[in-house]
Amino acid sequence: QGVLVAGLGTFAVVQERFRGKEVEYVIQRPVFQLDADVLRLLDLTVPQENIPDSVEVEPLDYTWLSQATSFPPPVVESCVQETTFLYTLQLWDGQHRAFAFRDIGVLSWRHGVLCMRFHGSCVAALESRDTPIALLRT
Repeated sequence: QGVLVAGLGTFAVVQERFRGKEVEYVIQRPVFQLDADVLRLLDLTVPQENIPDSVEVEPLDYTWLSQATSFPPPVVESCVQETTFLYTLQLWDGQHRAFAFRDIGVLSWRHGVLCMRFHGSCVAALESRDTPIALLRT
């Protein structure tokens, strides 16, 4: 349910209970938690997103990405590592650029806060039953 991108952070799907006027909803929504070392190094302000201990987090599967992209696993791993390293260096240097994740969302700097904004289509793919509520809570 979660994927760790070393040097950047963890993407996960969490279940959240939300009480409406008459009904309690249980929704699934995506979250991103910035790597603790990056957070300390850059002294950033980020929204507090806690991934529960019950969520199983695994490292990014470079073999799967290799098959999806037709590049050898070492090339994929090197590309991911160099890209996350470059992004971290840009943040450290005060260059607050947006970092887009295809079909997922955009990691961006707004009003002094680094936050992940998930695409509506990503949220809808995770929560088909109560999509509007999941969109509001994400």
